[in-house]
Amino acid sequence: MWRALAVILVAACGGGSEPGGDPSRDITSVAADAGKVRELAGKVTATRGSTTRTLALSNPVAADEVIDTGIDGSVVIELAHNNALWSLESGIKARVDQSVAWGLSKQDAAKSIEHATSSAGRHADRQAADTQVTAVEQPNAAAPAAAPKAAAPSTTAPPPRPPPTARPRTATSPRPPTTAKPPPPSDVDGAPAESPKSAGLPNAPGRQDIVDAMNKIKARLRRCADTTTATGTLKMLFKVGSDGRVTSVEIQQSPDPAIEQCAITVGKTLLLPRSQNGLTFSYPIVIN
Repeated sequence: MWRALAVILVAACGGGSEPGGDPSRDITSVAADAGKVRELAGKVTATRGSTTRTLALSNPVAADEVIDTGIDGSVVIELAHNNALWSLESGIKARVDQSVAWGLSKQDAAKSIEHATSSAGRHADRQAADTQVTAVEQPNAAAPAAAPKAAAPSTTAPPPRPPPTARPRTATSPRPPTTAKPPPPSDVDGAPAESPKSAGLPNAPGRQDIVDAMNKIKARLRRCADTTTATGTLKMLFKVGSDGRVTSVEIQQSPDPAIEQCAITVGKTLLLPRSQNGLTFSYPIVIN
């Protein structure tokens, strides 16, 4: 008799799954299924005590299991007792029976899905779910008290209002009449006519104009190099206005800094034909 009792105890402690059974069922076989995986992405695990398993679609979960979505997982679990859908995004680690979705009634759970996100944490998760439930329950709240009925209109006529007092007007000096400005002169097609000064002028001086003007000052520029034995290229940048006069001169390349100021002084005497827009150009001079 004692031997038979020992055999029964050993069989009872041997575990709730058959060899080769589904390992996902072993962790929850000791308790009723609290929910089931409905949607799954990435790797999601469930831990109970020291045992951790990887969840798959349709796997059951126990109430005391801790769900961990890791860095790239997400899962939706349907809870068995209230049919609430518990949705967890990546980076969440939460126990099933401690979620807000677990405490919802079937009526509330049918109208909302609890979303848990790693960015907000459990406190924000609870606030989001509470807000959803409140929004559902608001239509069932008691209607506001009816506004009191308006008092019956009085039969006594109100006293007549005194006539408005006329405010004295301040005399102002009359404004001078505005004189309309004559429209600008226009061509036959209605476009503004060109000013007599710019009519017929080119947009900018041509290449030959530049060569002719530079030939007039090139000898003086070479004389600037008489004080040095350096040879090379003197490259100058000229900015010329519409009147043909130089507005600025810059030295871009020089064989000797000692001749630069002289070259700038001579360069400012350059004179080009008048144009509508002026121009900017660079000109090299060989010093040998």
